[in-house]
Amino acid sequence: MIQNHMAVELLKLTGFPLPNIRLSLHKLTGITQPKIAKTIDTPGLNVTNHMSGIRNNKDIHNKITDIFDIPQRFFSRTISNRNRV
Repeated sequence: MIQNHMAVELLKLTGFPLPNIRLSLHKLTGITQPKIAKTIDTPGLNVTNHMSGIRNNKDIHNKITDIFDIPQRFFSRTISNRNRV
């Protein structure tokens, strides 16, 4: 799945904000958030919050990046509710 890695790198280089890249991953890969939640055994809302940058749990981030096969730095920064794009 090197294509996922390359796709997110190119999106970042073209100026897409990290939260937008994270939120588009399921469209790029076809992996749904409910499937991720089931795979890592966590509630769907928890996955949604991590994907949007509201939550910051390194273990969950690592599991999500492993599923999508993308660099972990795409989850290195989070945003608060009031700073959401």
